[in-house]
Amino acid sequence: MNQIYQNINIGVLAEYITWGVIIYLVFRALYDVVGKLSKKAPYLKKIRKVLPAMEIIAWMIFLIAILPIHENENLYALYVILTLTLLGLWSARFAISDFIAGLILHLDDDFSPDDYIQIRDIQGRITRFGYRTLDILTDNKETVKFPYSRLTGQPIVKMERPEKWEPHTFLLELPRQETVGKLIDCIKTTALNAPWSVIPKKPVILKQSDTESSHIFKVSVYALSPHYAPLIEDYIRGQF
Repeated sequence: MNQIYQNINIGVLAEYITWGVIIYLVFRALYDVVGKLSKKAPYLKKIRKVLPAMEIIAWMIFLIAILPIHENENLYALYVILTLTLLGLWSARFAISDFIAGLILHLDDDFSPDDYIQIRDIQGRITRFGYRTLDILTDNKETVKFPYSRLTGQPIVKMERPEKWEPHTFLLELPRQETVGKLIDCIKTTALNAPWSVIPKKPVILKQSDTESSHIFKVSVYALSPHYAPLIEDYIRGQF
């Protein structure tokens, strides 16, 4: 080992590290730029999927390119081992974080396959606890895969199954300041904005009757759980 250290050329080592840093920063910038632009240009999503493979190829070419530079085989072997180790750790970081987060979720007895849950604005039934992803089947029959690492810190709401959803109905009296159609749209939007509402089940708003100064609406909303229904009603009343 001392022989290797004695033969290390500091200038060559600095050049090696510099080029490695450049490759690293270039691909970090590519990930960032392509990730942002892919929201406006969907075809870039395909490019983003192949970026990890392109990065690995770039590192392999880099290793092959520096082979003639070093006459000391032991020194080159040290560089190769160091680079491959760092590259392996970098490539596996997402898999490791997904595995650990998934293990924590598995140990949580609150969730099991076939449970109906909501994550952000997506609702559906748990179909599979994978090694790296949680698979959810939405009401539109679409399968959504959530990497476990993305679920860290995210609120996961356990909901009643769709067939058990019951409407919560109440009467809402509003002044005649707007047309009936506009008031119905406002009530519907407000109901859906309530954090306890079931997004797939749209609220039903019907005009019940009129008075000289107001319209009376019959409002039916769907809550994530029955005990949330009064909260939705209070939320709607508080907005008008």
